[in-house]
Amino acid sequence: MKKIDLEIKCYGKKLPMPIDSLYGNTERSRPDFDKYDSPNAFWLLTDEQQTELLAWCKRLEKRQRIYKGRTSYGLKHIFGHTGFYVDNGAFKGAMLLAGFKADGLEYTNWWFNIRERSVKRIIDQEFNIASK
Repeated sequence: MKKIDLEIKCYGKKLPMPIDSLYGNTERSRPDFDKYDSPNAFWLLTDEQQTELLAWCKRLEKRQRIYKGRTSYGLKHIFGHTGFYVDNGAFKGAMLLAGFKADGLEYTNWWFNIRERSVKRIIDQEFNIASK
């Protein structure tokens, strides 16, 4: 997969530091942001991990409006139960590459234009339980 700067491609500039980050929100915190929370962290994954994560994200259905019922942090944990551990930034990058729109960029955890029913379907399939 061709490596591109996801911050610049999607937003036209480098993202500001999240106002709620645990490691600080100054430019001195940029290395931690780049490693853990920037969507460019996706490129730190192996090719196999990139492929698996991107395929999982593409299973989610898109909707017009942003859905604020689940954040990138929550979604990455759903993926991690049957996939592998992934940092929040790498997950955000995969969602952008899968074609989702994001909101809440000033925060550590983003919202996307996902359909909740597709999340529930994945939970039902992967955890073999009935979602409520």
